[in-house]
Amino acid sequence: MNERKTLGYFRQNILKSRRNIMYRSIFLKSIVYVWVTCLFSVKYNFAQIPQLSFKHITNEQGLSNSTIECIYQDSRGFMWFGTRDGLNRYDGKQMLVFNNLPNTAQSLSDNYITCLLENQPHQLWIGTSNGLNVYDEKSQTFSQLSYGTTQQPLAKYVTCLMKDAQGTTWIGTKEGLYGWQAQAKQAICSLPNVSVNDVFEDEQHQKWIASDKGVWLLDAHTGRWQMPEALRVFGYPINKIREDKQGNLLIATNGYGLVVYNHTLKTLRHYTQSTEANALANNLVKTILVDKKKNIWIGCINGGLNLFDPVSGKFFNYQYQPNEPKSLSQRTVSALFEDNQGNLWVGTHRGGVNLYMPQTEKFTLYRQEPYANSLSYNDVKAFCEDRQGNIWIGTDGGGLNVFDRKKHSFQHFTKNIIGSNEILHIAEDSRGDLWIATWGGGLTRFNPVTKQVTRLLHQPNNPQSISSDYVQQVFEDSRGKLWVATYYGGLHWLDPQTLQFTHITHSPNKATQVQGNNMVVINEDHQGNIG
Repeated sequence: MNERKTLGYFRQNILKSRRNIMYRSIFLKSIVYVWVTCLFSVKYNFAQIPQLSFKHITNEQGLSNSTIECIYQDSRGFMWFGTRDGLNRYDGKQMLVFNNLPNTAQSLSDNYITCLLENQPHQLWIGTSNGLNVYDEKSQTFSQLSYGTTQQPLAKYVTCLMKDAQGTTWIGTKEGLYGWQAQAKQAICSLPNVSVNDVFEDEQHQKWIASDKGVWLLDAHTGRWQMPEALRVFGYPINKIREDKQGNLLIATNGYGLVVYNHTLKTLRHYTQSTEANALANNLVKTILVDKKKNIWIGCINGGLNLFDPVSGKFFNYQYQPNEPKSLSQRTVSALFEDNQGNLWVGTHRGGVNLYMPQTEKFTLYRQEPYANSLSYNDVKAFCEDRQGNIWIGTDGGGLNVFDRKKHSFQHFTKNIIGSNEILHIAEDSRGDLWIATWGGGLTRFNPVTKQVTRLLHQPNNPQSISSDYVQQVFEDSRGKLWVATYYGGLHWLDPQTLQFTHITHSPNKATQVQGNNMVVINEDHQGNIG
């Protein structure tokens, strides 16, 4: 049987052949019964912290380097990963890598990618440790931006990029801050001799700088950058600035933990690493993300990923766990990004990219486990919900399962009861009986209330028996007739009272005939025709 298998977010289609049966079905391998368990919300409260399961994107998926410096999504939906050895574009299946090519003017100016920004539609800017590049999508080539009136390339260590509400693009470097003038097509220095790590615009359109010398604020009246008095206490470099839903600044320090600053009241709250439960995992805070739901994610050096609750002041920490394949891939989180579908992308130091998809939490995965009441087998072929609300699951190798909704467990019925462990179809008729189509074990009638089992097998000397024990489907039509499709034995009509079969080879008036003996699917149209 050719089986089509559809898995996950990135639409992987795999064609598989089994027993030379030309039969196409939707097949969810390793997933048994997948149903919506709740209307999942990704706005977390601390009593209901999610257990994150990550998909890992590494060198095996084509990533050019496992240390991630920045992550970005462009207007076409491509994901871009800036690494310490090349720029990567990811479409969910394939990775396209761009590198610096010596003596090639239209390649990247450097392989160490530090920051990314789509400055206008289809114009991606790439900051590197040696200059700022613009990507030409059509030609897949790069050019460098120029500095000042000399039009010389901005051959500096670019640390960050930000486009503000007025349309000015700010370029942070280790030598100062530059504002890009689009009309003049040049970068003008706005704050010299300061190593800028981040530029941020808050909800009030105030501009902030995170630098190695502390926090700077742009005075809208004078056009000068100043250090707010309340923030001059820092003796540590500042890596990142973001804003929470109350308008407080979230300040990531390189050794002093997380600082929350109320600009109106000029007050500070300080969170550091400690031995107490739910504390920040490390004082070296590398990056911050406030997602669309206003959840606050903190990435630390050697401190993993932290989810911060500003109401309680508590942190929930996600760490690399060697024995858990879906945990965070490394201890240092170097980049955080939320895409337009609400997925969380986590870049790590030497651990590649981690992807958390909250929407997958709408589904519960049941699979075969070592304990007795798990699903009996992972290859699921059939589902049926009976009139009592019981969920029956047919597996191709583990027999029949019935799901207990309260206990989230399974009861098993195997071949010694139902005749075969290979179940291809389950149907409930109008009388409440279940009909179980098996591969090689004939057709089984099962009463879910009394648990009475009746097996119907091919009998060579009985023309009123089923013609083949390889049953594909049972279908009850609008008149209450039961039709049975078999492989090798053609189409049958079954009398549920006498349990006798009629082998259908032609129409009642003999005007048409059934072609072939391999029947897979039966259905009825609006006129009552069976086909």
